Amino acid sequence: MDYVSRTDAKAETAIFHQNKMALKYGRRDELTFYILLHEIGHMMLCQNSRMYEERYNAVFEAFNSASITHKVKRVEEELDAWKTGFKLSKRLKLYVNRRRFEQIKSRCVTTYLMWAVDRKIKKDKQNDGSNRT
Repeated sequence: MDYVSRTDAKAETAIFHQNKMALKYGRRDELTFYILLHEIGHMMLCQNSRMYEERYNAVFEAFNSASITHKVKRVEEELDAWKTGFKLSKRLKLYVNRRRFEQIKSRCVTTYLMWAVDRKIKKDKQNDGSNRT
């Protein structure tokens, strides 16, 4: 797998069919590590092409990308990638601060939730993600 560190990347991405992953450059190590786990989670989900086809692609192909069904399935895939990445960290006995991991996951998944319902996310510079909700 090739790893590309990009300063111009708008978002991290795992490109399974090219065996590549692109991550933003210049982030804190902890954030980069958790996002890397998530992107590896995507790669692991794609490894089993039959399972991926049944679980995700069938819906992606059957519904227009603007449909709520397609969008909800995309959110489900994102959550599955976070879960898979976390399980991998446990299997490899890598240290993960569960609280921080969940905060970062929630912040990232929220962008997909807002996209799914066609809303804009307002940046709250006051909120550092440590509020309990």
